Amino acid sequence: MKIKKVAIIGQGQFGRFMGSHLEQYFEVLPFLRLSDPVILEDCDVVIFAVPFSGLEAVIKKVKKHIRTDAIVIDVCSVKQKPITLLKRHFKTQQILGTHPVFGPQSGKNGIEGLPIVLCNVSCTKPLYKKIVTFFKRHTYVTNH
Repeated sequence: MKIKKVAIIGQGQFGRFMGSHLEQYFEVLPFLRLSDPVILEDCDVVIFAVPFSGLEAVIKKVKKHIRTDAIVIDVCSVKQKPITLLKRHFKTQQILGTHPVFGPQSGKNGIEGLPIVLCNVSCTKPLYKKIVTFFKRHTYVTNH
């Protein structure tokens, strides 16, 4: 799968920060509360950058618009509960849990060499290898 469009659901401080780094590699579509979920139908990757407390509500709002072959990613700092939600709602999509151990403050001068934890839930081995390679070029990958 060639990744072209990435949606970032949640445009708080971290969502915007992540978008600013990803837009040099992909077309990034910011998704706000009032955005039309239809825009997600063309996205190869959908990243949930919302607090865990609001994750399930936003999943329910948008899930029917996320392609069955899309990659679904969360960036919550905890993994078990968000991944359980993603697995419950996204049966055919490939799921990746992430925990960037950096943010707008620590990454203000760039994210090169900063750690990110990747938790492969259901990505195929070739896709996961591509993702790890991408992040290794830009950060320091742990737990892959």
